[in-house]
Amino acid sequence: MIKINLLLERKAFRMPVILGFDLGLLNFKWIIFVVIFHFIALPIIKGRLDSEIKLTQEEFNKTSSFLRELQKKESDLALFSDLALKLEKNEVALKEKLEVIKKIIKFKKNPDQLMLYIAKNIPEDVWIEEMNLENESLVIVAYSKSYKSIGIFIEKLKKSIFFENSVRLESSKTITSSSNSYRYEAFTLAMSIVRYN
Repeated sequence: MIKINLLLERKAFRMPVILGFDLGLLNFKWIIFVVIFHFIALPIIKGRLDSEIKLTQEEFNKTSSFLRELQKKESDLALFSDLALKLEKNEVALKEKLEVIKKIIKFKKNPDQLMLYIAKNIPEDVWIEEMNLENESLVIVAYSKSYKSIGIFIEKLKKSIFFENSVRLESSKTITSSSNSYRYEAFTLAMSIVRYN
C-alpha cells in the first residue's frame, strides 16, 4: 500500500537575496548584539570618554595657559636681564667715578681750615706780612712785639693737626726804630703741611 502524505511539507524559511547579498548567511545573534551594544553600551562608554576628554581638555588648557605665563615671564626676564646688564655697566661706571672722587677728596688741598686755625691762634701782638704755600710746605713771614708771643705762636702751630711738630723758626731779626721808641721782631717760620682738613 502506498501512503500518500497529504500534508504539505514545511520547507525551511529561506532569507531573500537582496542586491546579490544573501541575508540567510547573516548571524542574527551578532546583529542583535551589535544593536544592543550600539544603543546601550556605546552611550555609556561615550559618556565616560566624554568626561575623560573634558578632563584632558581642561588639563591641556591649564598647561597651555601655564606655558603662556612661562613664555611671558621668560620675555619679562629677558627684559630684566637686559636691565640687569645695563645696571651692571652703570655700577661699574659709578664705581670708577667714585674712585676718582675719592682720589680727588684724598688729594684735596683747600687750605681754608688751615688758614682759619692760624687766624684763631695768632697772638694779638703778632702780625703776618706774608704767607707762601707751595706744594706741602708753608712759609710765614711775620712780625711781633716780643719773643714770648713768637714762642706761643710756634707752640700753638706745633700742637695743630695740620703741621704736627714740623714748625721751625727759619730766621729771626730784631728791628728798632732810629729813635729807639719802638722795637719789634721780624721772623720767618717754615713748616710742612701734614693735612688740609
